[in-house]
Parts: sequence; structure tokens; C-alpha cells
Amino acid sequence: MTHKWLHEPRTQKKPTVETPSTHSTHDRLRAVALELFAERGYGGASMAEIARGVGVQKATLYNYYASKEALLLDLLKRGLDAWRESSQGPLTEEGLLRERLRRHLEAVLIHAVEHPHEASVVRVAATQIGGELGFEVRRQLAQHKLEYSKLLERLFAEAIDRGEVRVADPRDLSRVWRALLNGLLVQHLFEGGGEVLEHFDGLWNILWNGLAAEEKRS
Repeated sequence: MTHKWLHEPRTQKKPTVETPSTHSTHDRLRAVALELFAERGYGGASMAEIARGVGVQKATLYNYYASKEALLLDLLKRGLDAWRESSQGPLTEEGLLRERLRRHLEAVLIHAVEHPHEASVVRVAATQIGGELGFEVRRQLAQHKLEYSKLLERLFAEAIDRGEVRVADPRDLSRVWRALLNGLLVQHLFEGGGEVLEHFDGLWNILWNGLAAEEKRS
């Protein structure tokens, strides 16, 4: 059985080409839903409340999304795509892994500070939703994790060959990196990101010295 909320979000039927007004409504819809899901959880935010926040009738929302489930999945995908676009660029640049990882980590933390609701919605989606919707959420998150892990493993393997990083299984180094990154993001969610960024240099030196080959430690 195919669930309607697994379909792509609906687009406007009239007008055929979206106007600035319909773009604005769609943007407000996503912004309000993101805020309500982050603050109240998925179950605590109804489509009626989202419509009131946007300033439209509830029925208008269904011009854009077939269901609340489809809205959540779109927000999740957009959040993951935005995170990837804003933070993974440094990893694909040339240069030593130390500098690429540092710029990547800083970009991740800045993105979390500037877009706090996105991180909260990912947490809500991953921890509060079950059933078919939960399965689809976990599938998207698992795909994102796999792509990120494979990129890290390749970068660590190359850095080991250059003598920049201690000799270890690149898969384990990827797991350690992701665990540390997730810990910093959790700290940001519960304590605010300013403290982490304020002490970024010291945190980075500790982190890198745990990864680096002995002769590369600062």
C-alpha cells in the first residue's frame, strides 16, 4: 500500500506558475511549521495551528502539502540538504585534512546557531515518530548518515596514507568524529551554540590531537 504522504509535496494548481504571493505563502508555511514542530513536537502542532500562524485557512495548506506527514518529510529533507550545502563544502576542498575538518566543524556549528529549528526538527523526527512515517524518517536519516560516513572514511584513509592522521580503521575514525560532532550539536540544542563557538579553538585543539598522528599534534 502506498501512503499519500510519501508523494511529493503538492504544488499550486492556480496559478500554474507561482507568483511572489504564493511563494511567500509557501515560505511562511514552512517557517511556521518548522517553528511549531521544533517547539511543540510533531504531535503537538496541528495543521489548524500552522494555518493560523501563516494567516490562511486550513484548507489552503493542502494546496501545498497532501498531509501533515508530507509537510514534515519536506522540512526534514530541506533541513538535511541545507546542512549538507552549508557545511560539507570544506570537506571537498584541497588541502590538509586538519584545516578542512576545522572549517567543516565550524560551519556545522554556525549553521546550527543560525538555524536552530532545523536541528530541533531533525531531533523530533528521529525520536518522536513511529509507524510508517517513522520508518520513512529513519530511512532518510540513514541515507544521510551513510553518505556522510563514506565521505569521512575516504578522507581519513587518504590522511592516514599521508601520515597526517594516526593509523586506525577509517570507519572507526568516522564513528568517533560523528560521535563528537553529535555531542557538540546536542550541547548546542540544550545550552545554546554561543558557548561552543566561544571556546572553539580550545575544543578543536583537543579534538584534533586525538585524531592526529603523533608528530602532527600541536
